[in-house]
Amino acid sequence: MNLNTMASNKFQSALQRLSSEPLAIAASFRIKKIMRKVAEELKDFDESKQILITNYSVKNEDGTPKVLDNGSVTLDPTSESEWKPQLTKLLEIEVELPKLKASELGEIKLSAQDLASLEEIIEEDL
Repeated sequence: MNLNTMASNKFQSALQRLSSEPLAIAASFRIKKIMRKVAEELKDFDESKQILITNYSVKNEDGTPKVLDNGSVTLDPTSESEWKPQLTKLLEIEVELPKLKASELGEIKLSAQDLASLEEIIEEDL
């Protein structure tokens, strides 16, 4: 799974809903491992993204990133050809996550949308 998919709201929400379902201990343990791995990878992703933002943002006179009233930072449009490929590469990094077998999920109900969001971590074995 790439970081872009992992960071998406759809995947995060679906994983959160799945984690709140009562499941057998083995499946719950595996979901916990998946959530821990996702959190670690997203932390590393955010740190790398912050370095890009710091390096390529519009700067104040003191050299710090200029923060707008809404809390966001603007990337320097003159250096887009430098930061955009780096951000794209970062988002495309593949991360191996533990898998769940569909049979481990028992009789829980998942929407088609949640199932589509989670398909990279659920193995069909039925």
